[in-house]
Amino acid sequence: MHDTSNSTDGCPIATDSDSSQGIYIYASKEAAINAWNGRAEDDLTDYISKIMNIFYGSFTNHNKELILIPKTNLYFYLGDVNTVDEVKYKLLEWCSRSCFKAMPYRYTKKNREYQDDVLRKVNECLDMEFTREQMELIYTKLGNCINHELTMKFVSSGYDMKLLEER
Repeated sequence: MHDTSNSTDGCPIATDSDSSQGIYIYASKEAAINAWNGRAEDDLTDYISKIMNIFYGSFTNHNKELILIPKTNLYFYLGDVNTVDEVKYKLLEWCSRSCFKAMPYRYTKKNREYQDDVLRKVNECLDMEFTREQMELIYTKLGNCINHELTMKFVSSGYDMKLLEER
């Protein structure tokens, strides 16, 4: 619901000054609230689907874990996730190590290829272009959920690296 007193712009919601809901987009206030609240869940589902498309072969298991790379057991827990930002926190906190330091293979070259692949995929999930060096700093400051408050600030800042460099 919003003010209809200055509605000269043809806003479809604010055109009917006799009704608190304007024209009938929703049958009731509850229907509007449910549609709004459902939006976040749809966004979350869409975002998790995006991640799963980027990490081809990933899946969720019965423990509510998103297994990103089954062969190396790169995963994080989804049971406590309710928003897209919370998924981004998990990507940074639980995948940053694999972007520059993981050594699941016997050979250095294969490990480097794995790290580069995870970095590329995490960057694609976050719409970023973090370098290996930046990801090392991210892991050092945020990895393994060492400072969740800072992770939240970092994501909400649009990934301002100065937040991590200052600490």
